[in-house]
Amino acid sequence: MACDRAQFGEAGQGHPFELRKPLAKPTARRCATCGADVLAHARGEVDDASFMSILNVTDDQTPSVVIAGELALGSFNAALRLAQEDPAVVVVNCAGTKLHDFLPQTRTVMEGFRATQRLLDLEWEDSAEWAERQLDGGVEEASALETLLDALRWAKEQQQQGKMVMVNCAQGRSRSATFAIALVMATRNLEVEGAYALVKEARPFIRPNDGFLKQLHRWQAKLKGLFPAE
Repeated sequence: MACDRAQFGEAGQGHPFELRKPLAKPTARRCATCGADVLAHARGEVDDASFMSILNVTDDQTPSVVIAGELALGSFNAALRLAQEDPAVVVVNCAGTKLHDFLPQTRTVMEGFRATQRLLDLEWEDSAEWAERQLDGGVEEASALETLLDALRWAKEQQQQGKMVMVNCAQGRSRSATFAIALVMATRNLEVEGAYALVKEARPFIRPNDGFLKQLHRWQAKLKGLFPAE
């Protein structure tokens, strides 16, 4: 599961990040070798499994409500918690099925949501390079755009049925924020900046990577006002 390099320190600490054992919430982010925060390390110094273990321990499981009764976003833990508590909640999982490779305990619950059509997976990577590769002007870009449009249509159908759409990725920071922005653009007839501001107001630390932002700007004419006002 790729994590955006922009989150991490450029210089790094000069050694691989080492998890503390056992992991405890107050100190989970601190390297056992040097004591520096995980994000003070360079991307190449932190392996995916360690980063996901930290997120699993430190996440507060709190979803951020963007539009009351319609849209929320957050981490995988927030999505699981909200969907388990409220049967009127459906999930757009922007971390895809790869999430289960790092967090096997998520598989059973999410498989149950999939079986009852309460969950849609987007197999997105939180990598600016990955997102930008899809802006090729050809078949790959057309496919990526149509995948997003199909997911937006699914989410809108759920909202029309009175359901809350809960969007998640690993942290509720980049991938899920990107989808939430796109959905706000589609349902509120807003351009990227206006939709971004609305989502950021609800969850101040969102940070879609540069590749996702380029996609939103490139596809703005397709996304803005996709669903006419009712």
